[in-house]
Amino acid sequence: MYGGKAIILSSILLFLCVRPVNAAARAETGNAVVLSFAGDCTLGIDGRYGYTNSFHDVFEKEQKRYAYFFENVAAIFSKGDFTAVNLEGPLTSSIIMQDKEFAFKGPPEYANILQDGGVGAVNLSNNHSGDYLERGLADTKTALAGAGIGYFGAGSGYTVNIKGVLIGFLGYTGWSSGSAVKNTISNDISEMKSNGADIVAVSFHWGNEQEHYPTATQTDLGRFAIDAGADLVFGHHPHVIQGIEAYDGRFIVYSMGNFCYGGHKNPADKDTFIFQQTFTLANGDGKPYISETSAVVYPCLISSVKNRNDFKPTPAEGADFERIVSRLTEYSEPLGGLSDNISFYGY
Repeated sequence: MYGGKAIILSSILLFLCVRPVNAAARAETGNAVVLSFAGDCTLGIDGRYGYTNSFHDVFEKEQKRYAYFFENVAAIFSKGDFTAVNLEGPLTSSIIMQDKEFAFKGPPEYANILQDGGVGAVNLSNNHSGDYLERGLADTKTALAGAGIGYFGAGSGYTVNIKGVLIGFLGYTGWSSGSAVKNTISNDISEMKSNGADIVAVSFHWGNEQEHYPTATQTDLGRFAIDAGADLVFGHHPHVIQGIEAYDGRFIVYSMGNFCYGGHKNPADKDTFIFQQTFTLANGDGKPYISETSAVVYPCLISSVKNRNDFKPTPAEGADFERIVSRLTEYSEPLGGLSDNISFYGY
């Protein structure tokens, strides 16, 4: 559907399946690629915590319309060329799960929610992809591939050709920042770029839940990834929003919070956002390079109603919009403040 390739990774990522884009197909000078990113998407439930008003219940009440969940943000995604989110939880029919406090899953057909919602690829490196063990993760990959959705992380990288520009995605859990982790990240980015990727976006599942400022591990890993050649770092896991850092001409989006999140029927904090970045490319020695970059933040709420989570991300308006702008501005101050190259939609 999206012309992308999933690549199985070794410990140092040998992208043998990726061929550099032919020079004749390269983007011309001044061409722009627009990528959209959003946070945690749990397309399912932990069945031990009740059915009423759950993700499954809402799906049934909406006549099983896959398009329901993302229809309020579809117009935002369609402004870009490609959208990626974090898929937090397997899509499987397996009944054998991990012994843990929360173990999520949705049926494999829920991959159609992503397809109908305009999502092109998902990150699988997180603390819930293995909730239903190896079979659950394998079923998820099969379901995603069947729906034309790319995936990265959890042993895979992903590339997609957009307007003659090869875009690569990598995903990791970022619980530590030791030399072994950094060597893997550096080698992976280098391999992806040496095999033709013009833009590399790196996803990290990291940080502490419910904290609005990144940990030292987050800032260390995020900046290291940029130093190693990443063109964007986007993060998730805290379930709340964190600030955005401009580092060496690139952006690190530390946490986008929840998005289409079936893991909680009514979280107190429903603020989220879509991060949409434009990469303008120029040609140098026959190969595109990023000559300009800018981003637009779309403040959103994870629900279209106030009193519960209806799992329908919706653009924020009025006081909600202003609050999210204020929060992101505040959380970004210790990171050097929001870049002048980042704007809020509607401002």
